[in-house]
Amino acid sequence: MLLSDRNVRVNKVGVRQETTSDFHAKSNAQQKIKNQIVQMRAVKAMMEENALRVLSRTVNAKQIIHVHLMTNHSVVLSDRNDLWKDCNCWDDTKENHPYKAFTIEDLEKAQAILAGLPEISNASPSPIPSPSADASKVTCWNDNVNTVPAKMVTQTGVVDPDTLIYRLREVVCNDKCETPAGIADDTVIIYQNDDKTDCEISVDIDGDIEAWVYRGSPSQGSQWQQCWDSTENIIKKCINNGPNKGWWNGPDYGQFYETGFRPLNGEGAKHEPSSSEKP
Repeated sequence: MLLSDRNVRVNKVGVRQETTSDFHAKSNAQQKIKNQIVQMRAVKAMMEENALRVLSRTVNAKQIIHVHLMTNHSVVLSDRNDLWKDCNCWDDTKENHPYKAFTIEDLEKAQAILAGLPEISNASPSPIPSPSADASKVTCWNDNVNTVPAKMVTQTGVVDPDTLIYRLREVVCNDKCETPAGIADDTVIIYQNDDKTDCEISVDIDGDIEAWVYRGSPSQGSQWQQCWDSTENIIKKCINNGPNKGWWNGPDYGQFYETGFRPLNGEGAKHEPSSSEKP
């Protein structure tokens, strides 16, 4: 009787063939190598993308930089002209290992080149407001216009920049959204959306700049007091009789308050463009 062994097979000429365990071990090893290569390719692609953002502005189109790491891994930072199109650097066949050893000199040269490149900032040119339940945590933006008149004439007398903003704030935070007291109708620009939930009151100053107050939600309930408090903090901390602006982003949906001075019909204005040249 022949004994059956599933792990060992003998061919007709008596030569021992590969066992099942050998086959699986070899397959697992090959798969592991393939997985490592895939992972390294992903890392390489990510590093190339990040590096090219810097290099594309400073490296000549025909220059190529090799960054050699002492961990026996290579990252190639190249231009966008497909100079490495035919390179077999990532040949993963059995005879060609995808990496090669590097020297300390290679690393030092690469570090010296990269150290001389400029830093690229991804910061937004404008501050981004974040929701807060604290109406004192306002955000300020100075010199939003070149200058603002120290004194302005209204129907009820001369006012300074802060006082003018207070006039606008009065009709925005009392939820009326109408022409402020003592301000000529032909200098006032009012905006409300269709459902009357937000309000912007602007005043044309010398046909060049405008003062404005905006709220993005009704001044009702808890938001009533927050409208008064946040705009008070903006006036005191940000405007301060200067050509500035400020805002506060509240915790409720659409709750946003902004006030200050900007160019007439400037960026962010909700109202229709004004062509008035009257003070």
